[in-house]
Amino acid sequence: MHQLLEMLREAAVELLDYSLVNVYKFLIYAFAYSSLMRKGLSVEALRPLERRMPSPIRIVARSEFAPIIHEILNRVDELLSKTKPVVVTEAHLGETVKAIRSRVGKVDAVLTYDCMSVIEQVALSAYLVKQGMRAVFLDVVFVNPLGRTSFVTKQLDAATHEKTLRGVTEYIAESLRAYISRKSTHVDKVVHEVGQIGLEEFVDRVSIESLAQEVSREVLRHPSGKVLLVSDHGYDIVLSRRDSFIYVVHGYASSKRDPEDVELAPFSKLVFFVVTIR
Repeated sequence: MHQLLEMLREAAVELLDYSLVNVYKFLIYAFAYSSLMRKGLSVEALRPLERRMPSPIRIVARSEFAPIIHEILNRVDELLSKTKPVVVTEAHLGETVKAIRSRVGKVDAVLTYDCMSVIEQVALSAYLVKQGMRAVFLDVVFVNPLGRTSFVTKQLDAATHEKTLRGVTEYIAESLRAYISRKSTHVDKVVHEVGQIGLEEFVDRVSIESLAQEVSREVLRHPSGKVLLVSDHGYDIVLSRRDSFIYVVHGYASSKRDPEDVELAPFSKLVFFVVTIR
């Protein structure tokens, strides 16, 4: 999986002459388009987002990126359909942090972004690479079957850490001997405020450039620039066939939704990790 994400990131770097905002729109569009195509659904609901993108980027999304994203979505399905014993292991916060530590050792900072999906991580890592830094996807995946913060915070020991996302951030930072730990709720707030209005509104409200500058500043603060980007869950991309529009939500449960809704990308249930190096 991490190799496919690296391929996607490298391809995104080549498009950054169009600006990070446009590349972010492109990535959202490409994932939604590929999801619709693999399910044999109409792409008509993507028209509002298409109108906000440069046409050359849209063409690249359909011709060059679709095969990579199609395979990523296949791997996501495989991860989420594994038997229960495997999922339990991958859904264990302590084991996940041990796996991260075995790969990166000590880091300078841990930045946790509530509700950030792999799409934002690809965009941010592309920006960092374009700025001359390294940004690597780790071969570690955390499974959050509920797609909610509470699934992670409940795993903390209340005697040592507050059962909040801040507590999770501090736990990871202490385990990796980081000097700095910070959390951001920006993406989560946007999902709750406008996510169900439509995908194009969501993309416009996420301040991807501000997030990129925040990460870049943190990387440049440290001689080694070793910063870990973390999330507690991502968000799901969902098609409303009844109203012909695409929206985002986290913790999507089909049993509680309109039967005409189709989950396109279940990213609220998976967490990926990126480490930066100067």
